[in-house]
Amino acid sequence: GMKILWLIPLFLAGTLQAETPLAQQAQAAWQNRDKPGQTEVAIGLWDQALKAEPGRADLLVNLTKACGRAVRHASTSADRKRWADRAREYGNKAVDLNPQSSDAYAVYGEALGQWANAHKGIHSLKTVRQAVEALTQAVTLDPKNAYAHMLLASFYREAPGVISVGDKAKALAHA
Repeated sequence: GMKILWLIPLFLAGTLQAETPLAQQAQAAWQNRDKPGQTEVAIGLWDQALKAEPGRADLLVNLTKACGRAVRHASTSADRKRWADRAREYGNKAVDLNPQSSDAYAVYGEALGQWANAHKGIHSLKTVRQAVEALTQAVTLDPKNAYAHMLLASFYREAPGVISVGDKAKALAHA
């Protein structure tokens, strides 16, 4: 009888793992995002979770952020563009679904900036301005959104003022 009791916890552990919701599995992969392939695993799982629950803006925020990381770590221009396209799409949906979410605007602003960077050209200038508008909306909704302030500081520092939104004083203010 003792052997069976000893096996019950193992059986339950296996069962619980199989029933872990997709979003929790995605979060676990995201926790290991420094390991190769885990960002992509998280994106795949969050995408499946979103298909099951399309109304969840939090999943869209996570997807946008994870795709943004994939953009930064992409090794080819084609991969950068592909991930930037997905990030922009998810970010746009996140803002549409939850227009009061500072975080949604922050990740959307980052996604727009990455998209503009990946798709260099005249049209990207308009996208940079849209990114700054999204980030400005993020800090309007939550003046303490450090991520949005950091991104704005970066935009204002890096973008050349003549053709875009560059402004060293604003960069320092947000930093």
